[in-house]
Amino acid sequence: MLRLAAAFHLCGRGQISTGKAARLAGLSYAEFLEEAVRQKVDLYHYDLDEIKEEITRPLPSGVNLDAIKQSIARAQSAGSLRVTDYRLGEDRFPRPLASPERPRIGADNGGA
Repeated sequence: MLRLAAAFHLCGRGQISTGKAARLAGLSYAEFLEEAVRQKVDLYHYDLDEIKEEITRPLPSGVNLDAIKQSIARAQSAGSLRVTDYRLGEDRFPRPLASPERPRIGADNGGA
């Protein structure tokens, strides 16, 4: 329990990535995020302006949005849509928002 608390603290402060925090806690990435939801831990601190800025940015090259939409539609119709089904980032989850002052969480920022 202490390792999980430390992982939440360090990750919430942006000192380590969510992937590193999951490893510190001894959980898979999905289990770590699910536990954060269960315990109502806010790992990502973004205000409305940051979110608006992020959604107006163009997608990175190589992202096939139509393929993602089709995959989501298939999963929804099959009743099996889960976040862990999508390999959108190296740690199997969509990347969180980033701002010029705050590096993208999940990037190796020299943390533990």
